Amino acid sequence: EDKRLSDLLPSLEFASWERYHVSDVNRVAGLALEPVNVDLGKYLSKHPEKVRELKPPEFEILVAELMRDMGYDVHVTPHTHDKGRDILAVLKTPTSELLTIVECKLFSAHRKIGPELVQRLLWIAEKQDNCSFAMMVATSKFTSGAREIEHNYKWRLALKDFASVSEWLAKYGKWRLAKKEAGLWLPNDVTKPKQ
Repeated sequence: EDKRLSDLLPSLEFASWERYHVSDVNRVAGLALEPVNVDLGKYLSKHPEKVRELKPPEFEILVAELMRDMGYDVHVTPHTHDKGRDILAVLKTPTSELLTIVECKLFSAHRKIGPELVQRLLWIAEKQDNCSFAMMVATSKFTSGAREIEHNYKWRLALKDFASVSEWLAKYGKWRLAKKEAGLWLPNDVTKPKQ
């Protein structure tokens, strides 16, 4: 059945953004990310092309929710004056906390992302935030120049295109904590270790 995306995702209007934790977005924006987003996640996993119909703040919140589902503690930054990153995602491990800054790009399918935007994100990661990792998540693809930078910085940078977002949507709601003390999240389709 063909549902309108707006029926599943209420319009977001933020008069004044502050840094919001995803759970706070529920209260402030009236957007129920969980468990209502399970319906949205299921719908978008079957119709990933509909992601491009979102508004940029909605796409940022969707990516934040997908990352939260994977085990990150996520914070959505203000829509304007975000200092070049849309999401601060912290992954807690037994030995440390790893900060990933995420820049979201809601572009049309034919608009490829080049090295300039990727270099800017790397500069922010290294000089401004001194974070563990940087990620750009886009609804389009990346040029070969951008992919070359990703290859050269494979321990500090990931470029996730529309295919990656579609994969995340397909796995939404299927992640589990492998061992509470380990802090490792795995998709449910990964075999559990024998006890």
